[in-house]
Amino acid sequence: MLHLFKSKLQFLKLTFFASKVRKAILSKKEDKDILNEKILFCPFNSSILNLFRESVIAAACEKKGADVAFFQYDLSHGAIDFLYDQPKYKFKLYYWFGKLFYIKNKLSVYQLSKYNPYINKDQIKRTIDKTPVDKLGEFKYKNIKIGQYAIASSIRFFLSPFPLWDNKNFVKWVRDFIYTGCVIADGFQNIIDKEKPNKIVTSHAIYISWGVLYDVARMNGINVDVYNGSYRKNTLRFYHNERNAPFPIAEWPSFENRELNNKELNILNNYIESREDQKNDNIQLFSENSDYTTIDDFVKKAKNKNAKIACLYTNISWDAYAHANDCPFESMEEWLIETIEHLKNMPNLHVILKAHPAEVYHKVPDKFRVKNFIPDNLPDHILFVNENANIRPFYIYDIIDFGIIHLSTVCIEMALKNIPVLTSGGNSHYSNKNFTIDPKSKQEYFQHLMDLASGKSTFKPDIEIAKKYMFYRFFREAIPFEALEIQNGKYTIPKEFPEKLSGINLITEGIVNNEKFIFDWTN
Repeated sequence: MLHLFKSKLQFLKLTFFASKVRKAILSKKEDKDILNEKILFCPFNSSILNLFRESVIAAACEKKGADVAFFQYDLSHGAIDFLYDQPKYKFKLYYWFGKLFYIKNKLSVYQLSKYNPYINKDQIKRTIDKTPVDKLGEFKYKNIKIGQYAIASSIRFFLSPFPLWDNKNFVKWVRDFIYTGCVIADGFQNIIDKEKPNKIVTSHAIYISWGVLYDVARMNGINVDVYNGSYRKNTLRFYHNERNAPFPIAEWPSFENRELNNKELNILNNYIESREDQKNDNIQLFSENSDYTTIDDFVKKAKNKNAKIACLYTNISWDAYAHANDCPFESMEEWLIETIEHLKNMPNLHVILKAHPAEVYHKVPDKFRVKNFIPDNLPDHILFVNENANIRPFYIYDIIDFGIIHLSTVCIEMALKNIPVLTSGGNSHYSNKNFTIDPKSKQEYFQHLMDLASGKSTFKPDIEIAKKYMFYRFFREAIPFEALEIQNGKYTIPKEFPEKLSGINLITEGIVNNEKFIFDWTN
């Protein structure tokens, strides 16, 4: 109860701060050059951070003459993303605070409950209940692949590596999410028919909450701008009619053929130096108290045997499930288990096998952490580093001959240090750009692994492309949003409203005029 009180107190503080920021934005005069533009913002579950961000952006759109409104899911039945298994009174309290935010900030809100979302309630429930477990992933409603969203949302709820079809509770959540998706589809269609928005702004678009909204809007020919937090703190990334995962190509094709200028190279080099302690990143995972004794001893043993050294970097399993695309391996766990089996028979290759420290940050259940997929008795030439070890990747870069990854941005940093990187073939956003080795099959993957270990591989990462790509992802498509200081999911309310919001105009132009969501950090 104390935690609930503290969280709602923070909610109130940010509600009143949002009001100050909106007033400051709206008080600045500007010619209203947008006519008949009706924008519907969908923070959806009344997340205070999303509410704050979208209310500030909405103010900038209003200043340009746009008509803005907000969508609120205010029902307490079924399953809903990031509001899990709560008593009804908590749902009501949660949505009441959301409504208070809208009132305080003088925002128009469309509540789902008022748009008759239960058109075929009984029929839908019967259909869902009769659907066999092995067909739930294929469930469609009005041509929307709701089953896929329901599985993604259930995996996110359980923080599991893959669908847990032998778990009755998991199956129940999938069915509940499917029902929620159908209700959203009907209700949101009614909102579109009655309110007729020209543009939808929302986040994610990969889970049941936002994915269904995205699909309904696009089926009605309405453009959707999707956003999420970017890699660096206090930045957002936006895409026109693209989901946030897997990462879209977006504006990269128009950027890859140009060269970085000196200012851009200087910005990138300064940032790369900061990556070691992550002080400028959205999530900071490492403390200063690192002990590398075990690593040093392992490296010394490898060098005494004149063996090559590699590091295998794992991901957070549930996150990897959402971002993999046409991978030769069915899951990160399958990739890990099969790779370890091959490594056991390669004594001339010493491998540091590193669990992702974000397993702790995201509070992944112990049974789903990488350590449970690692054999108990690893051979001496494989060293497992657990999620609590506080071992920084940059320390490891200086001692390895090559890297092995599933889906991880550390590949860009290794490429910049001229370290070959073998991926699982998961077809990530950085794949097939000549700074990683991207196999198309398991056979090709294991052949590359053998070639790297034996020294037969001639692959050299294209450092210039890696630099360009890192600058694009970490800067060009990262738009500053300085109204709040946010890191590790925690926000600090400044004492005074920041005088300059350097990215807000670009975000607004992107939304109201469909301009590119690309920011120039040299100015």
